[in-house]
Amino acid sequence: MARAPGLLLSARADRDGGFYLEGTVHAAGAALDAVAGWTGRRTLRRLMPRVSGSELVPESPLLVPAFAGLGAPHWDDAARPVLLGASGSTGPEELLEAALAGIAHRVADILEAGRRTLRPNGPLLLSGPLASIPALARLQADVASRPVRLALESEATLLGIARIAARAGDLHAIPPASAGRLIRPSIGDEKRERLRRAWKRALRASRGR
Repeated sequence: MARAPGLLLSARADRDGGFYLEGTVHAAGAALDAVAGWTGRRTLRRLMPRVSGSELVPESPLLVPAFAGLGAPHWDDAARPVLLGASGSTGPEELLEAALAGIAHRVADILEAGRRTLRPNGPLLLSGPLASIPALARLQADVASRPVRLALESEATLLGIARIAARAGDLHAIPPASAGRLIRPSIGDEKRERLRRAWKRALRASRGR
């Protein structure tokens, strides 16, 4: 059975048995709540469909969303949220990008921890309320170096659970969630490595190191 340091083992509830590897990103929604507190919810709602995430550079502000500590693969309850690189001139759009970039980097941390068990460059499926923010899919593809598709069903996670339950009970197969167009990474390896190094500095600050 393949294992990955820092990731959880979840039992598979279908007839094939075995386990899944699972990672958790704590407080992703709280990161946007923090942005709403800084900018106002009306401004945040106006920006979410407009922000692109395409101008991110290593010097851009970064928010580490450790509002409940850090989950997989770091597991540090003492970590605290930090916003690095912001100044008095940092605008609402940059603050939103800082939060979305932090979420995307946290997912990339989990993917790196499980890289030995994952298909190289395999696509990611984004679902849930945050996946409706266009910039998150773009940032996720770039920092993870994987293509991304957005689930077209609003409850793709629940659909996945239903599919597992159907298999376990030998019921009629439920089709997987349908997905939209493929969003491919738009930056090269050098820039991605610089972004990831900036993120690791932010993580150390969050953990008081």
